[in-house]
Amino acid sequence: MKWTPRLALVCVVGCWLCPETLPAGWTDILPGRSWSAQFYGARRYVKPIAPQTQQPTPPATLSPTPPPLPGTTPPARPQTNTVDAEILKKQAAQKAEALKRTIEFQKKRAEQGSAVAQFDLGKRYLTGDGLEKNFQEARKWFEAAAKQGHTGAAARLEEVGKLEAAAAAAAAAAARKAEPSP
Repeated sequence: MKWTPRLALVCVVGCWLCPETLPAGWTDILPGRSWSAQFYGARRYVKPIAPQTQQPTPPATLSPTPPPLPGTTPPARPQTNTVDAEILKKQAAQKAEALKRTIEFQKKRAEQGSAVAQFDLGKRYLTGDGLEKNFQEARKWFEAAAKQGHTGAAARLEEVGKLEAAAAAAAAAAARKAEPSP
């Protein structure tokens, strides 16, 4: 029976702090609600959201441009902005320079023994990313990385072997077609 007053106090304080749990009209009997009348439950702050119905968009009606009449010249195309073209050329040159520096750095690190750089350089030779495709160089760098324990290098070595076999078969087929038949 010691808990009864404490339980009553907890219920009153709980109702005072969370009036949305009380039945309608009971909030008037709670003392001290004037200063805290702004604190209501989340239900009073959030408006119910009605389901949004999307209006169907009318189909676009494109009117085709009529062909030019015989003896007339078509309208001239608008001139391209030369400033934009210069900016694009400058950005392309910057990307090419950055790629060149990256490859030089990877070659330097690969020669110093970095397994990651050896693997990355092998991928560049395999795919032709910034370098000319060269399966022998790719195999060389993948083997060096695999010797150092790089996990992806062994799988790439198998890929290089398959690509070399496919390239050899294509070269043999091209040589057979080039030979005249008797």
